[in-house]
Amino acid sequence: MDFPKKIERILINYLKINQWDLKSIVIPINIPFKKICINNFNNINEKILYWEKPNMEFSFIAISSLISASSQKYDPSNILHNWDEFSSFPIPLVLKTKKFPVKKINGIWNHFSEEDYIPYLIILQSDSKSYLVANFFNNNDYDKILNLLNLISVDKNETDNLFSEETKSEKDDVTKEDDFNDWENSINAYLDHIRNGEVKKIVLSKYIHRKIANYDIDKITSSLSKKYKDCYIFVLFEGDSIFFGASPEKLFSLKGRLLETEALAGSIARGSNKLLDEKLASELLKDNKNLAEHKNVVDYITENLEGYVDTIEIDIMPKIKKLNNIQHLWTPIKAHVKDTISVDELIDQLYPTSAICGYPKKEAIKIISKTEEYDRGLYSGLIGWYNHKSQADFCVAIRSGLLKDNSLYAFAGCGIVRGSDAESEYHETKLKLKPILSLFNYENSN
Repeated sequence: MDFPKKIERILINYLKINQWDLKSIVIPINIPFKKICINNFNNINEKILYWEKPNMEFSFIAISSLISASSQKYDPSNILHNWDEFSSFPIPLVLKTKKFPVKKINGIWNHFSEEDYIPYLIILQSDSKSYLVANFFNNNDYDKILNLLNLISVDKNETDNLFSEETKSEKDDVTKEDDFNDWENSINAYLDHIRNGEVKKIVLSKYIHRKIANYDIDKITSSLSKKYKDCYIFVLFEGDSIFFGASPEKLFSLKGRLLETEALAGSIARGSNKLLDEKLASELLKDNKNLAEHKNVVDYITENLEGYVDTIEIDIMPKIKKLNNIQHLWTPIKAHVKDTISVDELIDQLYPTSAICGYPKKEAIKIISKTEEYDRGLYSGLIGWYNHKSQADFCVAIRSGLLKDNSLYAFAGCGIVRGSDAESEYHETKLKLKPILSLFNYENSN
């Protein structure tokens, strides 16, 4: 990508001020965001995060790691920036990834780290306008930024169809099949824990493994953003692995002291027509099992925010959140955070949510650590960003998949409570796997 002389002069002027403070400079650019070829990042040996909220018209690509947020070199109270000129949209500064807390020995996640880091570059789009955010300390960082920009390719095709190569999969090469009997045994074992009073809810998860010949990550990302506009679309490149998904679950967002979070638990399929769709939604709102599962998540959030917020607003009854192929019980929650509370403290209180581990949390995690045989890794982990102006946005990384070594790993889970049925929970995981499997012609796989 060309590096205009005007931008070069702007960054050099900030370098002249000093060589030790972090500089974070926002510059408007004339590059259509959707024309940036994400496939190209497969060939760049750098950590890359693509992030999009389609219904908010906000997206960004963060490129390479400048520094860890835990470094003594980074002082959030002493940053040279021009952000005040661009106050109409949030600006990510620190990116964060966190794995599910139960760790197993499993090589599929070995390329992914857990860290808070500041990227060298962010290419950002808000309300159809594009911006470059350059983060740097000194001349060496400036040179690195120039090199990274030269590695980014832009598709100059004026049509909307940027994706010519179809994703191909090897359907006959299946290395792991689900076994319903094993699934049923696991659910029965979890129900025993519930009947014994150890937990009220516990989340059982699984993955399926398929061989894949090739893929087009641009096409995958475009498809997810078009089909799941109310979700967080993310693609994380690290090493030779790609973790991606379309998560409907917000962990929390922060704007000043206003915190927004949600309970998202309890689900049913979409109907084939409007009448059937509304009938299913009505059934979900009356289903005792799903309502109990949802209430556990609401209780978890309100209990864990106690002492950390001054006020909290929550609806008495859940609403319906409709996605492309599934609908959920959904309760939005707003709270005013106490002035002394940090982003890390909020994460420690809210993550992992009972929607992805169970309730009570400690007891559920203990059972999962003994019974789940695989490492969830970033699946049901968290991905997001924050900055020094009390702005943040994090999602729980569900409805996701991992591409590694010509393989696809797709993940799903379901909440087990008193009254859960193995067959219906099995069907629910099929619905939750669909957003990922349909991208690779595996839509009807179990």
